[in-house]
Amino acid sequence: MAGNWWLESITAGFGSPDWSRGSLTIQNNGTFSGSFTDIDGTPENVSGAKITMAADGSFTCDLCSALFRGTLDSGGTVAAITDTWDDGTVELLMALRKAPNYAQSDLTGAWKVNELLSPFPGWTRGDFTIQSNGALGGAVVTSSGENVTPSGTVTVMGDGTASCTGCGTTNFRGVLDADKTVGVATYGDPVNEQEMNILLRPAASPSQSDIAGTWHVNVITSGQDPGWMRGEVMVGANGVLSGMLAVSDNSQQPAMGTLTVAPDGTITHSLVPDMLCVLDSGKTVMVCTNSN
Repeated sequence: MAGNWWLESITAGFGSPDWSRGSLTIQNNGTFSGSFTDIDGTPENVSGAKITMAADGSFTCDLCSALFRGTLDSGGTVAAITDTWDDGTVELLMALRKAPNYAQSDLTGAWKVNELLSPFPGWTRGDFTIQSNGALGGAVVTSSGENVTPSGTVTVMGDGTASCTGCGTTNFRGVLDADKTVGVATYGDPVNEQEMNILLRPAASPSQSDIAGTWHVNVITSGQDPGWMRGEVMVGANGVLSGMLAVSDNSQQPAMGTLTVAPDGTITHSLVPDMLCVLDSGKTVMVCTNSN
C-alpha cells in the first residue's frame, strides 16, 4: 500500500453526521502520516501510525481502534475500511490511490453512481453522464422512488480532487483513484445530513464469470439500526454466495443467495429484491445499495 492516497468517509449512529477526509502517505514499512478535515472543518493530523497488511489483502492499524479493519482490491488502487468509534458510531472509509496527475477528460463519459445518506437512511443510484466541459446529466432514482435528473458542473483539479458547481450540495469534495475508474465524493453538514457517492466507470459487457471468485465485503447501514458487516464472500460460477460476515454487534451473518449479472451489467441478489450492484471497468470493485 505504499504511496499517496485520498481518504473519504461516512458515519452512522450516535456521532453522525461526521466524516474525516483528506490525504495520507504510506511508507514501505507501513507507517503513515496524513492531514484530514472533519465535517465541521476541524483539522486533524496523524503521524506515526502503522498499517500491517495480511496475505489475504486485509489490513489493520496499530494506533487505530481495535475494530479498525480494511481491505485492498486486487488492482491495488481502492481500499475499504470499517470501524467503530468508542461512542458506538460506525464508519465506512474509502481510500483511493492517487495518480501522478489528472485532467478533466478523466471524468468525461458514463458512470454508475451509488449514494448513501446518513444519519437518516436512504440511497440514490443510477447513471451519471459527464460532458467534456463537466456538465452533469443522467438519471437516478432514490430509495423513496423519486426519479431525479442530475445537474451541475463537475470540475477536476490536477491533483485529482473534484468540485461540483450548481449541484445543490454543501461542502462537496470528490476524488478519483489512480486507475480513474472509481470516484468517491462526500458532502453535507454537521447538523442535518451527510452523503457519500461512489462512482464506477462501468465494466463493458460484464458476464457471470467476472464476479466468480473471492471478494472482500464491507457494508455500512444507516438509520435506526446503524452498523457494519465485513468479511470474505465466495461467489460460485453460478453466482451462489457462501462465506461468513462479521457484524458490528459481535454476531455473524452467513452469505446466502445468488448474484446474477444481467445483460445490461446490473447485478441482482435473489434474496434481496431491491439490491442492485455494479462492477467497475477494472472488474475489481463492486458497489451495491439496498434497503433493510
